[in-house]
Amino acid sequence: MTMALFVARHLGVCRPLLQAFERWDGRGVPGQAGGDELAPAMRLVHLADNVEAFHHTAGVEGALAVAVARERRGTQFDPRLVDSFLDRHATCSPASTRSGCGTR
Repeated sequence: MTMALFVARHLGVCRPLLQAFERWDGRGVPGQAGGDELAPAMRLVHLADNVEAFHHTAGVEGALAVAVARERRGTQFDPRLVDSFLDRHATCSPASTRSGCGTR
């Protein structure tokens, strides 16, 4: 057993780490999990990683990040997380007049 595997088992993170390249639709690598079988932490990491990458590529408003999340909803990403992200993005967008962005 490698030290990394030992530490991962000790911390209880083996399952999520093995799902690092899985997708919501089950078409990821190694292709052994999908949908609600994916650890919630990994579902969030998958979406957050992509949103962050595309946000930096697209600029401050992150229109590309929103488009990619919407396009990959239900395939690469958990649709409930995407919906939550899109709702929150609408609340926090510069065009929004609502207050409280970032306070939740």
